[in-house]
Amino acid sequence: MDLIRIIKLIYKNILIIICLPLFVGTMVFLLNKNKPKEYQSGMIINTGIASGFNLSSMNNTRVDYFAVNNAFDNLTTIIQSRETLEELAINLLASHLCDGDEYKPYISQAIKTELNGDHLEESLFKELSAIGNREKIKKRLYEIYQDTSFNDVKRIIQKTPSFYNIDEIRNNLSLNRKASSDMLEVIYKATDPGVCFQTLDMLSEIFINKYLSSRNFEAGGIIEYFMAELERAKERLNIAEENLKNYSQKNQIINYEEQTKFIAEAKEELERDIYKVNMEIQGAEAALLEVNKKLDNQTRRFLNSSEILETRNRLSKLNTEITSLSLRKEKNFTDKLDSINQLQVELRNKIKTDSEQFYHSNYSTEVIPRITILNEYLRHTLDIDMGKARVTVLEKHRNYFNKLFNEFAPIGFNLSKMAREIQIAEQEYLSILHGLNQAKIHKSNSELFGNLQLLDNPFFPINPKSSKTLLLVVGGAIVSMFFVVGVIIGKDFFDRTLRSPTVIEKNTGLKLIGAFPHAIKNKNIDQEQLLFKLKNLTINNLAIELKDKENPPLIFLMGTRAQDNLTKSGLFLAESLSTAYQKIVYFYYLDNKNDLQESSLNTSEKNNIVVKKYEANDPSIFEKIIKYKEKNYSQIIQVPEFENANLYHLAKLNPSTIILLISADQGWGFHDNSTLQLIRKIFGGTSISVFATQMDPEFMEEIISEIPKKRSKTRVWLKSLITQK
Repeated sequence: MDLIRIIKLIYKNILIIICLPLFVGTMVFLLNKNKPKEYQSGMIINTGIASGFNLSSMNNTRVDYFAVNNAFDNLTTIIQSRETLEELAINLLASHLCDGDEYKPYISQAIKTELNGDHLEESLFKELSAIGNREKIKKRLYEIYQDTSFNDVKRIIQKTPSFYNIDEIRNNLSLNRKASSDMLEVIYKATDPGVCFQTLDMLSEIFINKYLSSRNFEAGGIIEYFMAELERAKERLNIAEENLKNYSQKNQIINYEEQTKFIAEAKEELERDIYKVNMEIQGAEAALLEVNKKLDNQTRRFLNSSEILETRNRLSKLNTEITSLSLRKEKNFTDKLDSINQLQVELRNKIKTDSEQFYHSNYSTEVIPRITILNEYLRHTLDIDMGKARVTVLEKHRNYFNKLFNEFAPIGFNLSKMAREIQIAEQEYLSILHGLNQAKIHKSNSELFGNLQLLDNPFFPINPKSSKTLLLVVGGAIVSMFFVVGVIIGKDFFDRTLRSPTVIEKNTGLKLIGAFPHAIKNKNIDQEQLLFKLKNLTINNLAIELKDKENPPLIFLMGTRAQDNLTKSGLFLAESLSTAYQKIVYFYYLDNKNDLQESSLNTSEKNNIVVKKYEANDPSIFEKIIKYKEKNYSQIIQVPEFENANLYHLAKLNPSTIILLISADQGWGFHDNSTLQLIRKIFGGTSISVFATQMDPEFMEEIISEIPKKRSKTRVWLKSLITQK
């Protein structure tokens, strides 16, 4: 759709485009001319949400814009909540019923008059007015409002349009955040200036109180929760610590890590001593084995004597006692150990003395060196006895350490478990304590810095707002005009009829050879000149279609469906063909809806066109066609619509071309396309073109340039400007 088409559509429907906006504008004016004047007042509240300094912002310089937006949403929700508006409505109503109210200078007498009888029954009005105190009136109004039965107070607050209706208050109340600042602007509109001011003034007080109470309630509830949780966490921590203390006392644990470290070191030293003594025993045994080979029998008897054995036993016991005492570090044990060591030395010397006496009494001086072997034997023997005694004591001490390790292993596990429980309880306690501190900071923050401040107090509006009646009238007229234009253009845009040559060729896939207009009502159009152009266009296209075809031609006029004025269009084709051929015969069938009139027949006779009518499916038509063909007549046969025609015999006539007649005011659907395909199959290679009937002359400019009609100079200039011609 181009600009010229849009302009033509607007010009064609200019009457409705002008009349409907005028009607709408008039209706808007009549509906708003008696509308009461409207007053507006406002206030600005400093919330301090984003840039305000408080306890929470001391350590946080980053602004969370999501939290700020959420806080502003909370503020607007509190203002527009049902309970806030109900409290405002009841306060406002109580103020208007109280004669001694502080707002009395702002309230007109008309409001009280309207209350008495219009909104409240006279008896209820007198009852409430007689109370005289606004707080008591408000209390009584709450009692009536909260009653389960429907009453005047409920009706005036919830249903009847008035200054006290919560829906009316909500609709006239607007909330705006000033840019990205902390300021919240509240604007209220009403038809009475006093009510406008009073409503805003009461709303500011109610809103601030509700906001503070909601914040304090949140903080108080959180503090109570954390206090209770803190007591439980403290109790769990005390129980865990008490369990650890009792367990340590029961198992005599002062410092588990130091004690276990000491035990481990003592055990390691004991193992080293056992290893060292075993090595000494093995060395003494090896040496004793070598010395034993050098002893004679008499010496062996001496060594096995009861006196030597008794002394060795005494030394063995002393060695055991010495080893036991050496493992103890107390002072009294050290003194005893010294005396035992002295006794051990004396016994060893005694054995040495006895052995020397034995050799002196039993051997000569030549064999006195054998005493050295005896002394070595006794020394190694005593060393072995002493070593074994020490190993026995050390092994017993090893068993003691093993038992001690078995006792300390589960104690360590249990102590770790108890310490972990204490750590968890302590972390839980500290976490809850931190939450409690944060809640207290939040509460203190609300108490110290959470107060909303009125930056601009509500004011009493003196001048009413400028009337919007003119704006509404103009707006309604413009909107309705655009609506009508949109409907007209949309209707034309979604029109699916074959109205233009471009649409016809696109949908059918056939070449358009000409068109015939519908009844022309525009007197400015030169119909004679238009038909002349269309005839020339048609005969030129026919000449191309009939080129290299037999002469005289045989033309079939066919259609996919029944149409109006087909016979008249067919006659127009015959007249166009008569400019190129002298003898023309035109066959049309009687079943057509619009048969030819006598005037048309007479005109055709003058133009050397023979018009013959026949009945559909008349078998004699074939003989007539053959007869006129032999007389060298060019023939145009109007075939009945596809569903009523017998094309079997007509296909044998081998037409020169087929012209498909299509009405421009019809659509093109699946049926039409299927019919065209069948016609192609029936008539084989015969060329098919299309001729449009009932076409609007406005769309003919696509095939014949300009439509011949009278145009003003302004229209000619505008058209040349748009088309750049």
